Amino acid sequence: MEGIGKMDAIVAAAKGKVQAELCDRFAALCQEHEFLYILGSGSTFSQTYGFAICSLMEMQWQHCAYLHSGEYFHGPFEVTEKGVFYFLQKSSGKCRPMDERAEDFLKTHTDALMVLDAMEYGMDVIDPAVRDYLDPVLFYAMNCELRSARGKVFDHDVDYRRYMGKIPY
Repeated sequence: MEGIGKMDAIVAAAKGKVQAELCDRFAALCQEHEFLYILGSGSTFSQTYGFAICSLMEMQWQHCAYLHSGEYFHGPFEVTEKGVFYFLQKSSGKCRPMDERAEDFLKTHTDALMVLDAMEYGMDVIDPAVRDYLDPVLFYAMNCELRSARGKVFDHDVDYRRYMGKIPY
């Protein structure tokens, strides 16, 4: 309960920080790259998946794919090279070592890496025993900021759909 009580303040501070540090760069990288990979792990993977298919593919028509950081080395790392954009949601919980392993490799094999580190965005004040449960709250809010920044640069309202709710499917 103590961790939940801290989340509103953490998210509010993190929104300002992500707007100042990552939003413009994220939008610019989306302009430079038609496609990106989004990595995450553990409970945070729910937001990796949601950011890819809902925020970016559905709401922004951005080509992307989501990967679990633990599965990255089961084959997907073979397509890592310069010019390929990777966005890593680095968790603060038990799966963090998988995210760190992927980050270490990505730092040396691509020139388009962006990391959203939960520990740098306030999760360091949360008891480690409950971080896994609360990381998704932080990442959801940060992903909303990032998709909004992309939408502004591309002049693409997040509520506009081409097909959903418009044609039978």
